[in-house]
Parts: sequence; structure tokens; C-alpha cells
Amino acid sequence: MIETLRSAVSKLAALAILVGGIWSIYAFAVTPLTERLTAAEEGLEQQRRLLGHLLAEAHSARLSGTGLQGGLSADDAAFISGGSEASRVALLQSRVAQIASLAGARIGSSRAMAERDQGTLRLAGIDVQIAGTIDQLQRVLHALESQNPVLVVETLEIIRSPVAEGAPSGNLDARLVVTGAIKPKQG
Repeated sequence: MIETLRSAVSKLAALAILVGGIWSIYAFAVTPLTERLTAAEEGLEQQRRLLGHLLAEAHSARLSGTGLQGGLSADDAAFISGGSEASRVALLQSRVAQIASLAGARIGSSRAMAERDQGTLRLAGIDVQIAGTIDQLQRVLHALESQNPVLVVETLEIIRSPVAEGAPSGNLDARLVVTGAIKPKQG
């Protein structure tokens, strides 16, 4: 009788260890992975909604003909115009500042880069530091590359903004190198 009881207790203990092991695997491996997957899916869905919204805005702006280069032809509107290098850089800096402001992002600094030739085009560029949330930075990047004059983000470096202990984090610091083609001289 004691031997039967001892055998039953051993089997019960083995079953308890097995159930404990399975629960540990579930609690420490499966649950965190499913939570991470769910968070990634929610983030992806949010990004898809934002992209859809931005594309709808860009489409409606193109249909309504609103833009900063109102009376120019499509060819002229694609280029940065200005008589001197300083005026072209100023135009580029003000355009990026306007886009950042409309998106709710903040310009930290802006530095002119030397104009350079690339093939048949002459390019003007600036190096800009921008701070904002990921949504604000996405709006800035979309606006820079989808409106006239045509601007290209050649370099993009993003880091998380430093935050004080206990403060909410969510801001990012971005460094962009933005270039645009200079309108060719007529003649």
C-alpha cells in the first residue's frame, strides 16, 4: 500500500514538474513573443493608415493645383530658382523650414553645402537637424520628396532624443541632407 502511494506521489510530482515546465515556456517565451507580434502589427496598421492619409492629401493637393510654385510650368516648378548660390540656399532652407513647421517638427540647425555638378544637373543642398515625433518626421520626409521644387533626401540619420528620467520619450532627432536641382540657365 505504501509502495502504491509512493508510486502515485512520484507520478503526480512528475506531472506537476511537466506542467510547470510547459507553463514556464509559455510564460517566458510564447507570451512575450505574441505581445511583440501584436505590437508590431498595430504599429504596421498605424503606419498604413498614416501613409493612406498622406497619399490622399498629396493626391488632393495635386488635383487642386495648390503648390508654392503656382504660376510656373511643371518643368520650371521642379527646379530651385535663384540668381546666386546664397539665394538658392536661402530658398531651400526656407522651404524645408516651412515643411517642418507645417508638420509640427522643429528645425535645430541648417547648414549650406557646396553646390556640385552631377551629370548634367547642378545640385544645391543643405544639412538640416530636425526634431519631432515619428509621425511628424514622416510628414516632413513625404512633403520634401513629393512637392515642387523636387527635393531629394540623400542622407537620413535618426536617433532617439535624450530625455530626462521619468519624462515621456517619443521625440526623435533627425539629420537630413536635402538636395535639389538648380534651374538650368536659358540660352
